[in-house]
Amino acid sequence: MPWQPVPIVGGSAADSVRPYSSQDSINYIPEASESAGTQTPTILRGAPGLDFHVEDSTGAGERGAHDVEGRYFRVVGTVLQEVKPDGSTVDRGTIGGSGRVSMQHNQITSGSQLAIGTGGSLGYVFNTVTNALTVINTDHNVKAILINIFGGITRGDEVARGIVEALQNVDLHAPLVIRIDGTNSTEGRAILKQYESDRLISATTMLEAAQKAVALAGASVGGN
Repeated sequence: MPWQPVPIVGGSAADSVRPYSSQDSINYIPEASESAGTQTPTILRGAPGLDFHVEDSTGAGERGAHDVEGRYFRVVGTVLQEVKPDGSTVDRGTIGGSGRVSMQHNQITSGSQLAIGTGGSLGYVFNTVTNALTVINTDHNVKAILINIFGGITRGDEVARGIVEALQNVDLHAPLVIRIDGTNSTEGRAILKQYESDRLISATTMLEAAQKAVALAGASVGGN
């Protein structure tokens, strides 16, 4: 049948017996009724060739998505995910904020860089060669940055290597305090120890990390 416009008020139904105003619709096309006496003259069917691929099991909501030369990335809640061809997802880093994000990419040697904008003072760049997510700080009012990581499936030593590699590709305007705990946290802290400086400071506990970050920012933390 030829494509035709159809007014949608309140969504559409998933089948031909329920009222068509009972559900929201997306990627649907109208199909005319083949007989008289139906509830409406058209029903909305799923577009040919479309199939369910991946869902958001967190309920946090998808903030944006982008195809990078055949690799599909999306931001769900505060997580940057890569969606594999089989529908499984791999967490690639944390994206701050809660609103929509803008995503664009450019090609580099052997891969691409995915730029993610949140509309705030922080931007992000994901390198598809190293699989490292870099935070770009553009707010000079930020005096210290605190990263608190609890390793589970993602090991602490992997996080530490990613942070070290990322810092080699970005010029932060503020010192970075990092606390790693959980799986392989000892190995992760050992890696960070080799690169400690006045711009990269590691901490063992959350309180220690907070005290160091606040001290670097020129304030103080109470004794509790």
